[in-house]
This record gives sequence, structure tokens and C-alpha cells, in this order.
Amino acid sequence: MKYKDIPVWSIILSFFFIFASCRDEMAGKGGVLEVEEGIPGTLTLSVTSGNPALHVVTRASEEEEKHISSLYVFILDMTSTGGPATHPVLSRKWFPDTQSFPRDVSGNIQVGIPAVSCNSVRIFAVANLNTANQLSNNKEMLEAFHNAANEAELESITARLDVFKTATDAEPESGRSLALVDRLQGSLLSAGHYSSSPDYSPYASAEQFVLDSDVVTGRLIMKKTTGEIVNGAIRLHHLDARFNFVVKLADRLPSGAYFKLKSWKVKNLHMRSFVHWQQDSPCSSGTEELGGTTDMNGNYIDETSADGKVTSSFTFYTFENRHAPAAPFMSVDKVKTAMEAEGLSWNEDSGFTSDQAYMLREKKNPDGSFKYAPGNAAYVVLKGEYYNPAEKVLGGITQQCSATVTYLIHLGYIGEGNMEKSMAGSSSEQRELDKLNDYRILRNSNYTYTVTVGGVDNIRVEAEAGGVENQPAAEGNVVDSDFDFQADAHYEQRLVRLNLKSVVARMNQTGAGYSYTVNTPFTSGPVSVTLQDDGGSDRSIMLDDGWVHFAYLGNDIYGGLSETLHRRIEETGGYGLPYTYTYDLEPGESSVSNPVQLWGPVALLQHLKSWINIYNAELAKGKKIEGREEDPYIVLDGGAYFYLYRYFTVYVDEYYYIQDPVTGTTSNTFWMRFCNAADRTMSVFQGMDTSADGHSSYTRSGMNIRQRSIQTLYSPGQSGQQLTYKAFGIEHTDEYGGNYNITSDAPMLSASSTSADGLDNTCRGLWDNKVLVIEALGEFTWKGGNGIFPVTDRTSDSGAGWPMARSSRYVNVAALSRNRDNNRNGLIDLDEIVWYVPAKEQMMHLYVGTFLMDDPLYQARLQKGDNLCYATSTFDASKGLAILVANKGAAIDWMKDGSFSETDRKNCYIRCARNLGTPPVMQAYAPYTGTGYAHEGLAFVSPAPGSTGVNYIITYNKLSTTALRSYIGVGSLGSHTQFQAAARPYRSFITAKQLLYGAGNSPVTWNEARNLCYNYSEQTDRSDKGTWRLPNSCEAMAMLFKFTDNLWDKTVGRVMWSCTRYSGSALSVEYIGVEYDKQEIVCAPGTDVVGYARCVRDNNDE
Repeated sequence: MKYKDIPVWSIILSFFFIFASCRDEMAGKGGVLEVEEGIPGTLTLSVTSGNPALHVVTRASEEEEKHISSLYVFILDMTSTGGPATHPVLSRKWFPDTQSFPRDVSGNIQVGIPAVSCNSVRIFAVANLNTANQLSNNKEMLEAFHNAANEAELESITARLDVFKTATDAEPESGRSLALVDRLQGSLLSAGHYSSSPDYSPYASAEQFVLDSDVVTGRLIMKKTTGEIVNGAIRLHHLDARFNFVVKLADRLPSGAYFKLKSWKVKNLHMRSFVHWQQDSPCSSGTEELGGTTDMNGNYIDETSADGKVTSSFTFYTFENRHAPAAPFMSVDKVKTAMEAEGLSWNEDSGFTSDQAYMLREKKNPDGSFKYAPGNAAYVVLKGEYYNPAEKVLGGITQQCSATVTYLIHLGYIGEGNMEKSMAGSSSEQRELDKLNDYRILRNSNYTYTVTVGGVDNIRVEAEAGGVENQPAAEGNVVDSDFDFQADAHYEQRLVRLNLKSVVARMNQTGAGYSYTVNTPFTSGPVSVTLQDDGGSDRSIMLDDGWVHFAYLGNDIYGGLSETLHRRIEETGGYGLPYTYTYDLEPGESSVSNPVQLWGPVALLQHLKSWINIYNAELAKGKKIEGREEDPYIVLDGGAYFYLYRYFTVYVDEYYYIQDPVTGTTSNTFWMRFCNAADRTMSVFQGMDTSADGHSSYTRSGMNIRQRSIQTLYSPGQSGQQLTYKAFGIEHTDEYGGNYNITSDAPMLSASSTSADGLDNTCRGLWDNKVLVIEALGEFTWKGGNGIFPVTDRTSDSGAGWPMARSSRYVNVAALSRNRDNNRNGLIDLDEIVWYVPAKEQMMHLYVGTFLMDDPLYQARLQKGDNLCYATSTFDASKGLAILVANKGAAIDWMKDGSFSETDRKNCYIRCARNLGTPPVMQAYAPYTGTGYAHEGLAFVSPAPGSTGVNYIITYNKLSTTALRSYIGVGSLGSHTQFQAAARPYRSFITAKQLLYGAGNSPVTWNEARNLCYNYSEQTDRSDKGTWRLPNSCEAMAMLFKFTDNLWDKTVGRVMWSCTRYSGSALSVEYIGVEYDKQEIVCAPGTDVVGYARCVRDNNDE
């Protein structure tokens, strides 16, 4: 690993300095320069970081990471040959603000410090002491540097990371602090010495120089002991190390395979670090303080898409951690012995350089501690979802594979260049051992790790073997199945065909049995149910398995499919039998219109077992399988045909509970338990193996059903947040791939639609246009809604669905397919429309979901053209349909607006929503949700908006804390785009009393607006200067929704600027802002458009 120094810019403002006389005499030696000491003068120094850092896309821009906002310079008297305590501070100077300092010809800033001549000095400096907002002890550090009397006291000063204030301030499993690993500003704490070498390392011994006096000019000059003038600089180094992880899928996997990184976290992070580097780091002092992160998701994971493959990446920062193993591997034989003891494969060709050898780093003892790695070494935990539609398993049988996996990766792993000296030696073999032994994190370093997911074979083998861990860094739950059904959060159904011959072969080969396993938020983990020999089961009556039902489409045990059922199945475009034609309980409820009984998983297994018994018995008699390949059968003794293909429709309820299936209690607040939760799953006709440590499982299933939970922005009652009783959430994906008929006249949308209530809008669009709906669909039913999106054509832009192909694909009609005809009357009644197309303001609020949802609105892989658009249910008679442009955050275009192109129209998605908590009482006529129903806001304002000249406090009291960023007290947010962490809101912020303009109240460009906030102050002593900044995009949107009309500049075309940059502009730099005359979020060029500022600052006084 090579280290690159990061250049720094800075400016000077004199504020605080002292200097003392150096000793009067020093013994000269030979030709060594000896100067008269104690002559006062001014020393001018250059400040730099040397070579630029390797380019890594980070939360702050590369330029800002070089920035210095303050500087503290110390000159130390090194004439004593004793230790650091004998090296007094000769002079010091504190520069609290560096906005206007000059630079030399190389671009390095120039600082001047009063001092006196001396025969041996060392110069030390610290940058960004008062503006590194990720630290909790800035004030204490500054005081300590003011009072430090000698080098030893300087070396003893430590920086401490602040904690990330979310639901709690500690990791739930360890009680350790939640460390801040993101840097929302460019001001990174840095330290270093004056050096003559541009390649000066933060780990090298600092140089000493002679400080000579030029009596004519009054300047002090740095010289070598030979008398040669030194052309050096203060070379600063970040205390942080920066890590970039890239996670991708192996190229060899088939089309349709994917790995989705769901979250990441880091463990064993040092909360403290010495500012002045030294050999004895905090980790070796016995007093280290360790922290970590919670699961980081949402926009803490960046996704890019190319050629259908998604690559995930994330970046974090941390202090150094120099732990080393207590018993490092010092020879190849030691590695081989350890591998053989752990059951890992030794290969004579690759030996200890193989992947198997590096698995020793993650091997654990039975108590969960690491066996070979240092106990306090830092590591990363990755959690994700793997899917392969054609996974090859034992026996040559190819099945669908789904898995939830966890990977553990210790940091370090670099070896040579990541340690001051080799542990093992200098040969190539010894350097490779260094790599195996390396768990270190060094300051001012950039690390990049690439993780390639090639499958889950090692997890599968571990679970089956019951003890041998081939890959201890990987754990998870793997399911191989003949039929894998990934359902979204709304009502879903699919047609399934089982071949009894294949089922029997599968059972014989894999040991699968007549059982199923279910896992939901109400089962407290996976629960298995097995059929008994007598046909009964061990199922608990309180088991939460009633969300999946099966409709057997054969007439009887023989499996024949009637012409009526065949026709009804064909009508639904491949989704199976419409729910309308089913019944629940007793055969007496059956009728001509409802001919098919629904089964639960136990009934399904009971019938399968009886059919397989018949099949096996007939084969035992010597019967042969006859008929066509697509319709095989066995002729029974009486002449009846026993068909081997059995057809079912699988019905999955919406992932929503108003009753606890275990206790029977009802509540409208259960959503906090099942929203943003893990998939609920059911594996039917299966067998399962569990690893010896209980951390991994492997399931062989005939049918695997996985259902996504509802995604929501609202807090589930986290600490400090309020529980919401009228909230909403959304589905994960648009099953129809953004292929809708979206035209400027927006048929089947109501001209009286609202900006905030999508359910009412959807009901108006359907029920107020019933004739149009029937004309387009043939009938006003779930079947009609699905018929225009057949399984074989649901994401194509040709629209092969009947009767009018793509022209029938209106967005409100698509909402019919997310709902169900629960009363089986053939219609989707008003009270059965629970999933709907969101209104404009709901969609705009979902921009905040970028920062917490697994599947936010903006995903790069979905964007087909210049924009990624989502239709809303808000329609305006003059402007047409409101369209959210997701790649621009919360920006809105209108169908009749010239900026909405034909390409955008053809690539416009929807994302259906559902109300959470207390439902509206549906009315027979518009407004269908009544006059008093409204979703609760994510934030509140205090005092109530209205008066000008007031500081308003906006507090996100109902937003999930997962979407909040950390607190900053001084300075601006670092440069960021609309989907980076600095665009998140803090929990509470204060707005300035007034709008800011240029001279003569003239409108300003973005850069001028930023400077206005930098210089803004409301205190008479200007003590608050530097705390005000431009709002980010989320804060600007909160003001748009919360502030009254009189608090805005309503001039046409004027923008209230935010500090959030739009990432998609190729020709100019655009920033997100509020254009209040349109009452919309816009993206505007920072130099061509003018506007004004309302400054804000984080509020930490709650």
C-alpha cells in the first residue's frame, strides 16, 4: 500500500501566540552551524500536504478534503538531548480562521509566526481544530494545545470521535459507542511537522533544524546544521484513514442473477487517537475506547449499473488501529498446520497464499471470539441478498437459489507498506506472511477493497456438513427451490405447476420431506411444521402462516383441468385463477361462480402426500408413464387417467397486519413492527440443514415464497421520535417496468385531484371514470387490471395485453392489480382499494426515503433515458399530470410542460403506496377519504409560521432516525449531491430571521448566496458567525412544505438556493432550490440563475 499526502490550502489570521527565549549557549562541534540564540524575528512557513490523494469518490469532494479552516503552529526547542518532556515550546501561534491567507508560487499557504533564533528546533502543526465536526472534544483539544508546555504534553493530546445520535447512542449487541464514520465536511483533523522532503511520512522521525536570524530584515530562516537554507514546508497528514469497498457479482453467473448489498457496518473502531503520531498508539496503552456503527443502508450504499450488473460501493473514515495478532504466523509450516486443523484445503501450489489460507483471519472460537485475529482488530460486516435463477447443486439438478448472506472481512490485509517494519522478514514468502498477519489501519491512508460474490457454495457446504467451515467469513440462509416467488408488499398471486415425477425424484435425492418453514415478524424466527404419519401435523394454531393460500386447479385426485377453469386462468394473463373464483372454508360454500377451495400449507402437503402415494404405488405395480411430454399421465386400474402435472395458484396476502396472529390483539400501530422489516418467507415441501454454530442453514424446497415488507419514512417509535397514527408506505418495485400509457390529457385522472391524498385521487380516477375503465379493460376487476400486464409481457414496451394493448395501461388502472377482490363480488370496491398511486407531495416526501429505504425511488439501474420519472396521481387542468423526476431528488415536472419529453413519457414508472395506521372512513362519493383525513407530517415548526423576522425551528419528530445525519455546529456542509449523506437532514434546524440578498437587495447567484451565509450573523457580538450555512435539499423542501406564503420571495423565476448540487448536469453546475412562485423544487444553474438565501444551522438544544 502506498501513501499519498493530501495537499492543504489555508489562510492566516493572527490571534494567539507566545514565545520564550531559547538557551543562551550551545556547544559547537566542528563545521556544525552555531547561531546566537534568542534574537526575535518572524518565521514564514509554507503549509502543504504534498502529493494529492488517490482519487476516491467520497462524501466530501477531494478538494474540500484538502481544505484547512484553522491552523495551530508550534516551534519546539530541541537543544536538549533528553526526552520529549525536555523539549519546551519555544513559540506557538493559533490561526482560528484561514479564509484570507496568501499563497506562495506553488499554491501553498503562507503563515508567519513570531519566534527567536535557536540552534535546534522542530516545528509541529495541527489543522482544523475548531471545525472538525466529527469530533466531540474540539474545545478540550484547543485548550490543551493552548496550555501544552513541551513536546511530551503535545504528544499526549488525543482527539475523540463524536457519536452518531440515532435511536440509541450505542451498538445494541455490544453497548459500544456509535462512531461517526462519515465526513460531512471537508475539514479533516490533520497534523504534521516541518520537513525538507516532499515525501515525508507521518510515521517518520521529525527533522530538526537551525533557526537563524536575519538582523537586516528581522526574518528568521530555517537552515540545516551545514548552514544550507532549507526549502521545506509543514506537511500535514489526516488522522483519518479512508476506506472504499466495492461489492460486485462475478461475471460468470447467468443473466438474472444478482447480489444486492442491503447494509454494512464496521466493528472495533478506535474512538480516540493521538493527534501527534507516536510509536505507542492508544491501542497498545490498555486504555483504548472502541466503537462501531449500526447497519448502514439507504444512501450509505452507492449503486451503479452497467450491462445489467449492479455494483455497490461505500466509503467510510476511521482512526488508526494498529493491533497485531498475539501469535502471528511466522512460517509456512505454521499456516499449513492451522489450515489442516481447521479443515481448510491446503494446496501445495498456492499454499498459504490461497483464499483458503486467508479464511483463517475470520475463524472463530466456540465462544464467538476470533481464533487467530486480534480481538480488537477492526472488521466490516456486509449483509446482502443473493439470487441465481439457475444455480447448479449436487446431483446435477439445476434450481433457483435465493439466500440472505452475511460476510465478515477484517481490515488490513495489505502487508508490506502497511506496517513500519516486517514481522516475518524481507523475502517474498515472508512478505506474504506479513499480509496474512496484517490487521492494521494507518492514518492518512486510502484503502480499497473489492468483494466479488461468486455464489453461496461455501455456505451451503458448511450447513450440510454440520461442522466444517470452508468460509468462516460467510454465513447465511440458503434456499434452493424448484419454484421461487419473490412477492412485493401488496397482494400477489402466481400460477404454479408441479410435476409429481420431479417432486418424487427431488425427495429421493435431497431428503426433502412433507414439511414447511415460515418466518415473519410474529414468529420470532423460523418455525417448521411437519406432517405426521397419521396425516396430522405439529402446527401450532397460533402460527403466522395464514398469509399464503393455494388453489388447486384440478377437479379431483386425478388432476384433470376443466375447460371452465382453463378459460378463467387464461383470462388473467398467466397469473392463475382470479381470487374471485375461490372460497375459504367448507365445500358447501362452493358454487358455480366460486368453485375452488383455498388450502393452507398443511392441506397442500396432505394432498401432495396422498397423490405421491398413489404415484409410487402405481409405479410399483409396473405401470408406465404415458401421454405427451407436456401432459403425462398414468392409466389407473379402472381406466382413469392420473395426471402428473398439478396446477395451483399461490395467493400471497399484502404484508400488513391489524391483528397479532399469535395473541389475537388488534391495533392500528402494528405497522411499526412489520414495515422496513426483513422479508417474510415460507418454504414448502422441504428439508433443512443447519450449521453446527447455528449461523447458517441450507434448505431444499419445492416452493420458496419471499415477500418484501412495506417501506416507510416514518419512525417506528424510536427514542426521541413520535409514533405516527396516519402514515403511508410504498412497495419496492414497479412490476410493469415503467411501461404505461401516459399522455398529456391524462385520461382516467380526476381534474379535482389533490396534491397530498393519493388514495382519494386514485379512487376519483377509477370510480369517476368507470365507463372509461370498462372500455379499456373489458371489466372493472382485478382480472382486468392484470389482463393488460400478462406475465409474459409485463415489462415490455409493446404492451401485448388485451384488449387494447399499451393504450390500456393507465397508471390508476395498474393500481387495480395491487389490490384484491376480497369479497369476491367481481369488482374492486372502494373499500378494497388500499394500494394507490401516490399524490405529488407524497412522492416528493419519498425523496427522503433515498436515505433509508432498500429500494428508494431513484435507482441508477432503472433509468432508461435522461431522467427517471414517476407518475403521481395529481392532475392539473392546465398543466396536466404531475411527474416526479427522481434523479433530481424531489423535483416536479408537468405533463404539459415542454421539459417533459416523449422519451420521459415512455419511461415513466409508478410506485404504489398504502396508508399505515388509522385508515380513512371511505365515503360513497368524492372526496372518498372524507374531508378530515390527512397524513401526519414528518416534521413540525415552532413557533407556528406566519410572522417575519422570527427564528423558526423545524424538527423531524416523526422521520425514522435512520434517515438523519450527524450534527454539525460550525461551517458549511461539504460539497455533495442529492443522494449523498450531507443531503440528509439533522433532526432539528433553525432558520435565519430574514432572507438574504446582494447589494441593494439584488438577487444573487449560488456562490454569492453561499458567501452571504458564511458572513451572516444575528448576534451583536457576531459570535454566531460561521455557524450559518445554506440549507441542504431536504431542509429546503421542509421549508417549502411548512412555511407560509409571506415568508417567501414570490418573484417569478427566483430561487431560494440550497447547498445540494444536482449530480446529473453535464453542461453546467446546477443546484437544487425552491422556486416558490411555482411552489416546487427545481434544479438551476449556479451561475445563470439568480435568487436569494435563507440560512440555517443545526439545532442541538432540544
